Amino acid sequence: ADFRKASTLDPAYHYAVISLFDLQFEDKAFDDAAETLAIVEEGSKNLFSIAREVQLAGARDRPEAAEGPLAKLCRTPGNEHWPFNLVMKVIEEKAWFNLADTIFTQALSDLEVNRRVASCWVELRTSGNDWQCLDMIESLQDRDELADEALETFFQKAGKVRAIAPVDAALKRFGARIKASTQLWGIAGYALTSAVGRNREARDFMADWQGRSEVMPWMLGNYVIALRAAGQVNKAREVGLFAATLPIDDCSVDHLLWLANDDAIAGHLNEAARRLEGIDPHHLKETNRALHRIASAVVEISRQGVFERISKLGPALERLRIDLEATNVSVEDRDAVRATHRRAMAAMAWSIVGPFATVQIFRAWLLPPSTLR
Repeated sequence: ADFRKASTLDPAYHYAVISLFDLQFEDKAFDDAAETLAIVEEGSKNLFSIAREVQLAGARDRPEAAEGPLAKLCRTPGNEHWPFNLVMKVIEEKAWFNLADTIFTQALSDLEVNRRVASCWVELRTSGNDWQCLDMIESLQDRDELADEALETFFQKAGKVRAIAPVDAALKRFGARIKASTQLWGIAGYALTSAVGRNREARDFMADWQGRSEVMPWMLGNYVIALRAAGQVNKAREVGLFAATLPIDDCSVDHLLWLANDDAIAGHLNEAARRLEGIDPHHLKETNRALHRIASAVVEISRQGVFERISKLGPALERLRIDLEATNVSVEDRDAVRATHRRAMAAMAWSIVGPFATVQIFRAWLLPPSTLR
């Protein structure tokens, strides 16, 4: 009742309107929800209220009712992602692909268009495994925001499904634009490292990282993986140490874990333990969980006295093997993680006196867990 009163007194009070709509929509009171949205005057509508018109049309299975709001959404200014994510979810659920493609394509030819439309259009095309959208992206080259938005989504989608041919085509066609934008450079690096067997190309492509003032940890994380897969540990460590000085993002922990392994393997156990401190392995992605387990095992064994190491080595290696077998390391990360695992085994071998210990570690080195093969 309070929401309805507020929205009646002030139709521009979107929070009240949208909150009331959401409650009604959840209760499947679609007629009431439609009345609530109607309270918002045409000139006061924003991305959030317009997106909910499309959502309502989807719930009622009325594609004709979605056309107007979807076209209006494309021409409404704003940088928010959520309204477009909601609309794309509706389009996918209702299979309104042709309807959306027509509206997005028309909107991209207009002078006034929200930049997110370029992303939605590429997402729509590539979701059907249609990578023949570079001509349209070419036509957007004089409109920087749209072109960059389209290319960023293109690389995101290609990386997700490890589609390397489209990545090669885009790099060949738009190489200068991609290199000129650190954001595009970073996402293209992700697409390259996501493709199995393309780490060499990724290393060459990202070698100019030091000249990029806007570089972020997630971008350098892909470069580090490509370097470590090739055994270029010192260079990877240099990049990781620099990434650790940058503002934190979702991949900052990746760098901490790679560095913790380097420290543990080099015998800098206190530094390794410091990097591991406060990291909950249960909240890590699979690759990072494997790195955490490897570094923790090296620290645990290396901190023991010589005789304790010999007696505890077998159980520690077996625990590590079981842990890694249960970890689904992504295929694009396996070369880098396997190389680190082998370095860790070699480090423990050097720290333990006795042929039995060395044989145990050599066996673990030679036959890594199946998840790292």
